[in-house]
Amino acid sequence: CYSRLGQYPEAVSRLLRQLEEHPEEREYAQRALQLAGSAQEKLELWTEAQASYRRLLELEPAPQLRAEAWFRLGSVQLAVRDYPAALASFTRVLVDHPDAAQAGEALFYAAESLYFAGRYAEAQRRFQLALESLGRGTASAEQQRETCLYRLARIQARLQRPSEALVSLEALQRGYPRGRYAAEIPLLRAEALFELKRYGEALAEYRRALASAATPADRQKISYNLALAALGAGRPEEALEPLAAAAQGGDAQIAERSLFRLASALADLNLSLIHI
Repeated sequence: CYSRLGQYPEAVSRLLRQLEEHPEEREYAQRALQLAGSAQEKLELWTEAQASYRRLLELEPAPQLRAEAWFRLGSVQLAVRDYPAALASFTRVLVDHPDAAQAGEALFYAAESLYFAGRYAEAQRRFQLALESLGRGTASAEQQRETCLYRLARIQARLQRPSEALVSLEALQRGYPRGRYAAEIPLLRAEALFELKRYGEALAEYRRALASAATPADRQKISYNLALAALGAGRPEEALEPLAAAAQGGDAQIAERSLFRLASALADLNLSLIHI
């Protein structure tokens, strides 16, 4: 009742009392540890939650509850950024309980663990598998599918596979045009197009990204990259204004590079600073 009312400290206190006073009641002990771990998660008592799930696993519960305990333990480890431990826990679900209700989500979160650990090639394979296995229609599945596409685009860009990144971004934009990552798509597309030397297309995407840039630092960086795309496309006149803007930003290195390229572009056009 305390758990259902959201009174988690009281719930934890009662559940731990249950464990202390009636350790011989194996079924209740397992259920108490499961509920205690869940309540401790709500309270962000990560160390205590991990201890509850480990104690539950030591009691060798039935397969369904064991799969849930490994999954919840992995979720806590992911929350505290212990990515190797989280990967190991989610892998236990996948290997020992492939038919469990948590198996599909365990595959997705195993991919997340690999991604945040910087193991991008392995993460890419897991996200692709997760995309193939995820259902459609439920809010949770759609959120995970959206994240899979976004992570794949970021990974492919990092692994210098811009053509693959564009395919993932197109699927992301087509499937989730107003989704959580919609604002980032123009910049990601611009970077991939730039890598492919498709400078004219990159220029258009950088303009879209600049229109929604959140901070002055973002605007300075995007302005500079926009100018590089304009120069690469053979349109130096379109590089002048963004270079002037980037030269006034807070990052001294970008500002210095912008001034140098601005001077070169002006010289090529036989112009002076007064024209901008």
